[in-house]
Amino acid sequence: MKNIKTFQIIRLLLLRLFILMGLIITNCPLTHCQLHIFDQADFFVDTTGVISVDGDLQIELDGTLTMNGQEIMIAGDLSQNGNFINPAGKLKFNGTGNQNVSGNLTGANAPFDLVIEQGDNNSSVDFSIDIEVENTLEFLVGKITTQNNEIYIKNEAANAILGHFVPNIIDGTYASNDRFVEGVLARDVNPSISTTYIFPTGNAGDFYNPIQLENLSGNAGKISVSFSSENLGPINFTGTVDCSEGNPAYSGTASTVVQSNDDNTDIEYINMTSQGVWDISSVTSYDYDLVAYPNTANTNVNPSATGQYRLLQRPSGDDPSSDWTPFALSGNPCVNTSNYFELVGTGFSDFSIFGAVGNESGALPVELIDFYAQVIDNEFVKLKWTTASEINNQGFEIERSLDGKTFEKIGWRDGLSDFELERNYAFDDKNVRKNELYYYRLKQMDLDGKYEYSEIVTAKIMGDMQVRISPNPTPDEITIQISNDLQNEVLSFEVYDILGRQVFYQEDFLNGQTSFQFSFQNSNFSKGVYFLKINNSNQEIASKKLIHY
Repeated sequence: MKNIKTFQIIRLLLLRLFILMGLIITNCPLTHCQLHIFDQADFFVDTTGVISVDGDLQIELDGTLTMNGQEIMIAGDLSQNGNFINPAGKLKFNGTGNQNVSGNLTGANAPFDLVIEQGDNNSSVDFSIDIEVENTLEFLVGKITTQNNEIYIKNEAANAILGHFVPNIIDGTYASNDRFVEGVLARDVNPSISTTYIFPTGNAGDFYNPIQLENLSGNAGKISVSFSSENLGPINFTGTVDCSEGNPAYSGTASTVVQSNDDNTDIEYINMTSQGVWDISSVTSYDYDLVAYPNTANTNVNPSATGQYRLLQRPSGDDPSSDWTPFALSGNPCVNTSNYFELVGTGFSDFSIFGAVGNESGALPVELIDFYAQVIDNEFVKLKWTTASEINNQGFEIERSLDGKTFEKIGWRDGLSDFELERNYAFDDKNVRKNELYYYRLKQMDLDGKYEYSEIVTAKIMGDMQVRISPNPTPDEITIQISNDLQNEVLSFEVYDILGRQVFYQEDFLNGQTSFQFSFQNSNFSKGVYFLKINNSNQEIASKKLIHY
């Protein structure tokens, strides 16, 4: 016991010495601090328990942080440009907001275990780099975004990814919109160990959309999956698949594929039923089956218990927005399902893009024509939207965000349960601040509890503009002066007569200027009252009355 205490005293003395020498900078005690390891500095931690960094962790070029199998928790950002050595240890992100990761976390710097446990389920750990994980990835709260980068799980075990939601095959809804990878998720697979691997993927718009490989056969290797929302192209098949004898035969010239089943019924596929696709790739060849689990937000037409659905495949490198051609019949074209939220595809032997198709043509309960945000008098934001028709519509929840990721409810508008004509809606957001960019979206709620999100629109109340016009009234030229916060904006200047007719329009990128001249005489204006409007990014930010005598 005495030896242990002596060792701890020596370790603390050495730590203080390192700090005095400038090798390590901490702003608070080691277990609750920001940690900055400079160039050429080595920091070795040999203790049990958890090391907690309540701020940012920075490891500069040639700096080294060596952990001896401990868990290190980071509440801030991680910048790793040196050496991060943590054999058999755990790297946990537990910040209360979004956390950024940069530098190098591959090869010898790859963490053994990676844990995502953030303060709320709207937060994310954002990787601007590729990252490798030697053992397990575990989701507790939050998600991972990789942009165009890759997170690579090198453990071949089927349970190397933990904590994601079990796919909901009932209605595709989940308790929260987190616990997945937005971007490229790669993992090592080995059919001799397991023939089933799940990839918890998704994105910001359609949320959690996992996909699972089953009955995998082939050699050990690496498979990558990403999910993205696309404007899916139309179906363009030229044939019929005869499944009546159990062995599919392709023939005929139908405009869309029709399956003739064992019960002598035909299934004619009409619509791509998903608005998102799964992109799967590997340099290793496999035979496999697929099960995709669309989120309820990932729907292009209204799923029905009487519909028939299946996964279609594109050639590798093809554009998802182009026509879905007969190549999509790869795999076993006679396999389909009546459950849109558990899409099955069998008999595949190569990888590419996959989407969902169905024989349902029914539109979603609410058809939204447009949705936009408009700044009024530079004082508040007016949201407007129009529906073409409404079925089973309870109403619209209006949501707002400051970062485009974390949204909160700010209002509600009742809908109509059954309405087949256009209807206009509006909502005024007057609880706004100047010079703040706001993100808005609608959450359309059905009477049965299902919901769907709209696209995101933005608006910004400009600062104290102080648009000054002099002289006014004037017999000739006026000078329009604007405040400095607009001097690098593209502004449009519009002049209207008293009848509301536009008589002048000019668009300028001010490029540092703070004044603009306008001449009535040069524009051949008659004497009278006119109205000047100044717009920025299609938003009216100033309106002034002009008098020409």
